[in-house]
Amino acid sequence: MTENNNNNRIQLSYSNLKSINFSAFIHLDQVELIDLSDNHLTQIERDTFINCENLKRLFLPHNSINFVHDNAFNGLGNVQTLNLSHNKILYLGNSIFQPLTNIQNLYLSQNIIAKLHPNVLLSNLTNLVTLGLSGLKLETLDQNIFENCLSLAELNLSSNKLKSLDKNLFACLSKLKSLSVKNNLITNLPVDLFRNTKKLKFLNLRNNRLEVLDSSLFQNLNNLEELNLDNNQLSLLDKILFQDLRKLETLRLDNNNLTRLEVGLFEALESLAYLSISANKIKHLGDGLFNGLNKLTILNLNDNQIESIESMVFSDLSEVIDLSLAENRIEFFDEKAFKNLKYLESLDLRTNRLRNIKLELFEKMERMIEIYLVNNPIETIEINQISKLKKIYIRIPFNKPKFNLKMYNYNI
Repeated sequence: MTENNNNNRIQLSYSNLKSINFSAFIHLDQVELIDLSDNHLTQIERDTFINCENLKRLFLPHNSINFVHDNAFNGLGNVQTLNLSHNKILYLGNSIFQPLTNIQNLYLSQNIIAKLHPNVLLSNLTNLVTLGLSGLKLETLDQNIFENCLSLAELNLSSNKLKSLDKNLFACLSKLKSLSVKNNLITNLPVDLFRNTKKLKFLNLRNNRLEVLDSSLFQNLNNLEELNLDNNQLSLLDKILFQDLRKLETLRLDNNNLTRLEVGLFEALESLAYLSISANKIKHLGDGLFNGLNKLTILNLNDNQIESIESMVFSDLSEVIDLSLAENRIEFFDEKAFKNLKYLESLDLRTNRLRNIKLELFEKMERMIEIYLVNNPIETIEINQISKLKKIYIRIPFNKPKFNLKMYNYNI
């Protein structure tokens, strides 16, 4: 064992350690960091670090730890970060973290813990800022589990077996900024779940089994910047669902069961820059659907069942640079459909049912770089109306039409 006296660190990762001797850290009262990650440790015994009174960071991830004594962390009142992730821990004693009065970052992810004691386990961690509980075996969480975690800003509950969340679960987390509950089995969210998390900026709910979202679910999330609802079973979104999310910048709705989108659904999202609604069952886009999205730069509508694009669908999207409509059933574009997309650089129309392309649709798009037309039954393309465009790369590997390419930079 070696100590770095200059930095007050002990680095022992990848050292093939199988156990820790009781006296291993007995004279290391000035050490601030101990890294025992990526070894073969199986147990952390009582008072192992009791003499490390100035220890601030303790790393134990990627071992085979299956037992941690209730008093393993005695004497560690100054520890700020404890990482026990990627082990084989099945159970944690009720008072195991009680000595860690100054801890700010606690990582327990990727263990086999199935239950957390509701009233004691985290009760003393009032300074906790980051808590990692992903990849465990949790099926339920008591409504009071986080009641004393008043400083918590980042909470990761992803990849568990949670089927529901109590409406009071986050009631005391007024400082929470990032919450991930992705990769669970949640079918419904209580309407008041986020009533006190007004500082929340990042919310990840992807890959659950959500079917319906109450229209008031997000009403208190005025500071939310990113919302991920991918891979759920949503079939309809209430028109006022997003009305309070004026700071939202990223919205992901991919791979749901959405069949239609109500005009007005997005009109309050004045800060939105990225919107993805791919892999749904949307057949029609109503005129004005995207009104209000004046800062949107990327719009992904791939893999739906859209048959046509009307004149005013994209009329408010003056800042969009990337528009994806691939893998739909589009046969027709209104001649004014892309009129206001003056900054558009990339247009993806692969795998549709387009036969006739009138490129006057794009004549005002001086920044256009790429148009993808792969896997369309193209019969004719009129190019004599696009002389103002600088560059277009048209890729048509099948059914190539015959037309003059001399004046343009094409990639076929």
